[in-house]
Amino acid sequence: METFVRAVLYLHIAAGFTALLTGAWALSVAKGDKTHRKTGIVFFWSMVAVTFTAVVVCFARHNVFLLMVAVFSGYLTFTGYRALAFRRSAEPRANALDWTVLGIASLFVAWMAFEAVRLSVAEDGALRFNSFALVLLVFGATLAQLVRLDIRTFRNPGVPSRLDWLRMHIERMGGAYIATVTAFLVVNVRVEPAFIPWLLPGLLGGFVIRYFVRKYALEKSRVRTMR
Repeated sequence: METFVRAVLYLHIAAGFTALLTGAWALSVAKGDKTHRKTGIVFFWSMVAVTFTAVVVCFARHNVFLLMVAVFSGYLTFTGYRALAFRRSAEPRANALDWTVLGIASLFVAWMAFEAVRLSVAEDGALRFNSFALVLLVFGATLAQLVRLDIRTFRNPGVPSRLDWLRMHIERMGGAYIATVTAFLVVNVRVEPAFIPWLLPGLLGGFVIRYFVRKYALEKSRVRTMR
């Protein structure tokens, strides 16, 4: 069993490095061109491998950190990919897989809230500061907001415009890449306070995502309005 888990862990690491490299490559080239599409496909499947191998390892090694990042980044990757499918469809409609993934994410929101409370309460009932509880609250609140938005969108998938789907694709895939960078930093960088490598990539990465949203989605919207 241990040999199997170690093999899965090696696959997880290889997929993670592939995602880091191809994600950076996809961000650095013109969006929508051939290179972007090819690197984006490799990034997507690398993230799929990262998610599933992380789930196996986290249950074998009882690694809560790995489970949280796997679910969070996996949800962003899946919904970012589906946003492109919805954008290309003449009649976009959420399917059973969309709702299943959303349901799993909803369960993990509840789990992260429970874990955050548990870690923040001492045995005598007093509140205490816990870095990982703070991380769980931030990631849980972010995932809850995404789930809430997607429930509303999946109920009316024809309402968002093509540019709305493009914006969602940029935001979700960018968020998935940030989650991958976060995991890499958390594993390899030791600083105090411990929540810095958890939260700093998301803070800085948010500015990068907003730049690309303005450059591609909002700019296209303005051009279309002018026409």
